[in-house]
Amino acid sequence: MRFSAYSDRGLKVTTDISEKKKAFRTIAEKNAVLENIVSVMLKNENFLLVGHDNPDEDCLASLVSLSLVLKKFGKKPCIYIQSQIPDQLLYMTNICSYNVIPVFNGSNLPEQKPDVICIMDTPKPSMISVTREIRNYFDDAILIEIDHHLYSDAQYCGNPDYRYVDTASSTCELLAFICCKLNKRKKLLEEYNIEEFFTRNLALTLLTGMIGDTNFGLTLKTNRERFFYTLFTTYFAEILKKAYRKNSGNYSNITDIFTTIQQFSPEEKKVYQNLLEFTHFSKQTGFIFLTKKQSETFFGKYDPEIFVKVIKSVTDFLAERSGKVGATAYYDPCNENRKIQYRLRAARGCTDVDFRKILSEFKITDGGGHPGAVGFRLKAEKYTEPEIKEFNQKLIKELNEI
Repeated sequence: MRFSAYSDRGLKVTTDISEKKKAFRTIAEKNAVLENIVSVMLKNENFLLVGHDNPDEDCLASLVSLSLVLKKFGKKPCIYIQSQIPDQLLYMTNICSYNVIPVFNGSNLPEQKPDVICIMDTPKPSMISVTREIRNYFDDAILIEIDHHLYSDAQYCGNPDYRYVDTASSTCELLAFICCKLNKRKKLLEEYNIEEFFTRNLALTLLTGMIGDTNFGLTLKTNRERFFYTLFTTYFAEILKKAYRKNSGNYSNITDIFTTIQQFSPEEKKVYQNLLEFTHFSKQTGFIFLTKKQSETFFGKYDPEIFVKVIKSVTDFLAERSGKVGATAYYDPCNENRKIQYRLRAARGCTDVDFRKILSEFKITDGGGHPGAVGFRLKAEKYTEPEIKEFNQKLIKELNEI
């Protein structure tokens, strides 16, 4: 059963309400979807890659990484990003420029209608970051989806049989799996004269997504997550090391990458310092729960995209500072679908924490994530401020006992 929904920007998005996102049941099922995607990649020419609102490191890196792969096979990929790319990630656009991958934004649109649209790292259709004009391209194009979000409210964005959605610590980790599969197909690489599949730029973009989405491995909790994170980051870091030329200004290791993407602009530093003024600690939990008025003050002073980026870092800081749990909450900017956004993070080394139990305990359906990192949302219109205060008190109590 299919239906048409509308995102917060009024964009019509068609999806399947009978299916929530779920991990592959078997390796055979996973391989079958990969074969479908590879077939589409080889048979078509023009590709448009899009991501989610306020794209983070993993989203941007997955867009650029897949574009680099498509270029290797002689295709014509282009990227559309509505938001401004943060200064610390501008090396991504430099990679695109060097490889002649057009990056469009705002009202600047690709002239060529795409044969295929690749939706990267996007939890659900309403979060696809596109304009009405680009949405018109969706009607006749094949929709490929690559994503690792398996939240309780996550919905498929791509066409059936072209949804590479599975358990992973980042979307770039899924892309790394795909790339390793392609790299083993020697006859295919020879056919397209690909002598070196894992180039320095591809290794750099994949690393950016993996270390950015896990905060340099901070949010990894399971042995599986740590195994694949270590496997891929070690492999790609070695590629960077071998390709590094002294005094070139290029990245030589993953620490350099992480240091860069963690850098704050002057305005971001102001937001960070301002947020810390609202910090509270209770037993094993560090938290910042902004009221509606406090949230409005922040959004009146600072750009919403900058605020969202910074509060993620603040949540991580609170987890490390408290020694176990970091929690933040704020009200969305004013709109008719206003929500209260919550983030929970566990400190490095806290492998016994599983925040998904909190979602179950409070019967929260709009949210999800990993054992050590979850996000969830409450509809602001359904709660008075005293009720939210009571909810926050109960949440802190649960977090202190987790």
